[in-house]
Amino acid sequence: MNDMSQVTLTEAQKFILSEWEKAKAALEVAKEVEMTLRNEVVAAFWPNGADEGTTRVPLANGYSLKYVRKINHTLGDNEEVEKALADIAALGPEGKFIAKRLVGWTPKLYLTEYRQLDGQYKKIIDKVITTKDAAPSLEIVEPKAPK
Repeated sequence: MNDMSQVTLTEAQKFILSEWEKAKAALEVAKEVEMTLRNEVVAAFWPNGADEGTTRVPLANGYSLKYVRKINHTLGDNEEVEKALADIAALGPEGKFIAKRLVGWTPKLYLTEYRQLDGQYKKIIDKVITTKDAAPSLEIVEPKAPK
């Protein structure tokens, strides 16, 4: 971690910080406005709702308005899911077939454990891990008020 003492900002640094703050605020407003308008467009063109999937409304000059309705499906915790799959499998051969195909398991790396690994273990697991920088996070933090 790079903990810097208070630095004297150059004019270029002040400018870029100011521009970033303005752009960040404008982006937050734009995202909110866009989502509100998107929902209003959907309500205006599909007043009775739409099925999951893609539907289109023809517009002028060959254009069309495409609406993709997605529904997120999430599972409960692993124990609940495993019990439900076992219950399906218990219904017979077809249930076993369905239970095997119904849920996929995605591996997840637990960074707390990974960071504590000894070199011999880390060397092995590193062969199947791809690392890359994520988008940076920035925030200007106000000083804490004196007590």
